[in-house]
Amino acid sequence: MRPIWIAVFGVVVAAQTVWATESVTRPRVAVAEFDVALSGRTLPPPDMASSAAQAMVDRLVSSGAFQVFDAQWLSRGRGGPADLAELRAEAQRAGVDYLALGTITQFAEERSHRGFGGGALRFPVLGGASRRQVDLVISVLVKLVDVRTGEIVTTATGLGSASRSNINAGGLSLLKIGAVAGYSRGSDSFRDAQLGEALERSIDAASRGIAAWRQR
Repeated sequence: MRPIWIAVFGVVVAAQTVWATESVTRPRVAVAEFDVALSGRTLPPPDMASSAAQAMVDRLVSSGAFQVFDAQWLSRGRGGPADLAELRAEAQRAGVDYLALGTITQFAEERSHRGFGGGALRFPVLGGASRRQVDLVISVLVKLVDVRTGEIVTTATGLGSASRSNINAGGLSLLKIGAVAGYSRGSDSFRDAQLGEALERSIDAASRGIAAWRQR
């Protein structure tokens, strides 16, 4: 039995050694709070920048390519153009190798509406109907910055979209019997889900680009 225990112990020690070595060699990345730089008039929800940063943390951790820290690990979450050097210096003092600086570059919403004329039959009479579709597009740009030199070592763009539709029908009237009120089947209550879906897809794409640079 003793040789077996010795072999098992050796395997455990080897695994721990490999894990420790990988932890040391993996670059340390801090994901700063995302910025917002849009060209259109439609503004994203105020908490979207924070949600995007947390989603990026989650995706980079899942990739296994980096040791990842979120913005709260630094005393300053996001540095603008004027204080990027300060943010870099702080990250370097904390032992971070790279800063992941993300920007929401597009937040677009397109609405389309299609109407259907009412139909009149002897029994019953049906009012008109309409279908409304809302398409939401979110695009993010992520830069990976070397905190020592300020060099942008790689960039990645992520584009995500999500669609929801809403169907409204007019009242249904049955002659000499009464009336049935119109109905509406829609996606207004799924607004948050639509935002989350589009943001998740954009962050997924951007994080894959950042992780691919590490795996080259």
